[in-house]
Amino acid sequence: MNRRTARHPLSRYLSGVGLISILLLVSTAISSHADSPLSPEDGRYRSSGQVLLGDGSITAISQSLVLEKDRFQSLTRSSAVTIEVTGRVERTAFGRIRLLVDERHVSGLDEEELDDELAFNLLYGRHRTSQVNLKPVGGCLYGIETRKTYCRDDHQLPEKP
Repeated sequence: MNRRTARHPLSRYLSGVGLISILLLVSTAISSHADSPLSPEDGRYRSSGQVLLGDGSITAISQSLVLEKDRFQSLTRSSAVTIEVTGRVERTAFGRIRLLVDERHVSGLDEEELDDELAFNLLYGRHRTSQVNLKPVGGCLYGIETRKTYCRDDHQLPEKP
């Protein structure tokens, strides 16, 4: 047996124990973060903007988003419709937040009467189990699928020089 390739049984055991210890530490850190009562991202966020409709007109929309522990609530308004959405919050190991839609309630116009652009912007999460992934950016959250930025109510924009 070649001395370079031969490994002592104890060294194989110790390397396995080291790997298990590292995995145990990582899993403990992730689970303790997931079970924490509040996350730094919890709170109230807002987003507002305008949507260019198919007929060339522009309509304003606004959205408020509340994250609390493992739940979220969202209220989106335009001149034509109000949408309430609730669901679950999942936090990924990479610091992202995933919103999973459980329920949605639309009031105002029928969904069939909505302009396609407005429907996409307002009703992206129309189906149960739809998801929106949020990425923390500064004091705000960026919706990857919706391309909306949600900032905390107390978020201050930098002053212009």
